[in-house]
Amino acid sequence: MKVFVLALDGLEYNLVAEWGLKGLQQTCFGKLTVPVNEKTGYPSSPEVWATFLAGKHVKAKFKKRFLDSKSLLIEQVLKTLSVLRKVVGKGFGLGRKLREFQRPPLLRFPEQIHNFLLNALRERMTAYNFPFINNDGISFDIVHKLQDGSPVEEVVDELWGLYGRRKSEIWDLEFGDDVDLILAFMHFPDILQHIIWEELREVHRLYEDLDVFVSALGEKHEEELFIVVSDHGFDFEKGVHSSYGFYSSNRPIKISRIEDFCRFLIEVVRGGELEG
Repeated sequence: MKVFVLALDGLEYNLVAEWGLKGLQQTCFGKLTVPVNEKTGYPSSPEVWATFLAGKHVKAKFKKRFLDSKSLLIEQVLKTLSVLRKVVGKGFGLGRKLREFQRPPLLRFPEQIHNFLLNALRERMTAYNFPFINNDGISFDIVHKLQDGSPVEEVVDELWGLYGRRKSEIWDLEFGDDVDLILAFMHFPDILQHIIWEELREVHRLYEDLDVFVSALGEKHEEELFIVVSDHGFDFEKGVHSSYGFYSSNRPIKISRIEDFCRFLIEVVRGGELEG
């Protein structure tokens, strides 16, 4: 069976249910158990998407890219201080002071790690901007402009523009005779929610637009298995990721954990029967 997976980073289950967004809900939908990062106490996107691709819990991280030599030097000094702190058994208070002079790095999903799913179906799949496969990091580049002093309104407008381009490019993705699985990723709604999370009207606008888009895309691919999946939701009281993911499907499926998708997709694409 051919399968189209649309991955929407940060889609909040409770909002989809509360606002009755039928396009996003499809035939069946529910919460997903996802790994919670040990340090932060909430899900981390690299960790969850790596787990999705590997079919097991993977403690992956973003790849950092420093933009200037001073920040890179500070990072090297900080690593040295970290080693010394472990040896001596106490800190010297220098790390916090040094970070005040360090420009925050750009973040990237590293390419092609933990890709059990990719390796199993490499010849039969197409990936669009997917974490750890071919993500282009453009959304990170745009958000980084906030650190350079760009007005929030300009950054938000640019992100909305990127969102529109993503929708158009995902719409144009097609199955071929040799393509049985499409993985498409958008860093929305998460990338916008981190900026506009206190403006629920704008969040509602985004979710309604996503609902219309997903409904139309689902109709286009009604002959295939069409799945929407998210790595986590968003806690609008605290402004952090909520501790569960989201999934929906145009056919009944039994999925409860993010790591279940890897084996499930391999079996379905290779000709297994759907459970439901």
